[in-house]
Amino acid sequence: MNETSPCTMVIFGASGDLTSRKLVPALYSLDRDGLLPEGFTVVGYGRTVKSHEQFRQEMREAVQTYCRTGAASAETQQRFFSRLHYASGKYDDPQSFLNLKDLLGSMRAQKGCGHYLYYMALPPGVAEAVLQCMKTTKFVPPPGGDGAARIMMEKPFGVDLPSAQRLNRLVTEMFDESQVYRVDQYLAK
Repeated sequence: MNETSPCTMVIFGASGDLTSRKLVPALYSLDRDGLLPEGFTVVGYGRTVKSHEQFRQEMREAVQTYCRTGAASAETQQRFFSRLHYASGKYDDPQSFLNLKDLLGSMRAQKGCGHYLYYMALPPGVAEAVLQCMKTTKFVPPPGGDGAARIMMEKPFGVDLPSAQRLNRLVTEMFDESQVYRVDQYLAK
């Protein structure tokens, strides 16, 4: 996957504060500046049940409140918000992940893109359950296969040394280290 390849960004924890305050406004700014490739899509995943349109409306409000770059043209806004989709489910339920996998598969069939960026905008205790479900359901495309995947992990990474070691083991079972980004949100401001 190179930097201009279209991909689907799956945000785990999409109904949380990090998504509305930081992630979506930053993506909006990138799109406004023409820096998101054609075909780039965002799928928010959270426990809160909502429709694609409800999620888009919440993100419109978040962009109005938190985006520092100002308003974009109506055409750019239409393009950006049409990129946003939403799926709900439990973080510790393999069936929820199979449902999400089906949604991603149907989007892939429509758009032809099999590249994924998984963003863990989650508390440390929840990330382990998500990674375990991803492993159980074979959610991540195999390296060198038809698609490519990367993962971004927010810090703090685990709640203590043993939990951080478990998280790291799960991540390295599914991803090569070159596919893993660890972000310290406190330093990223």
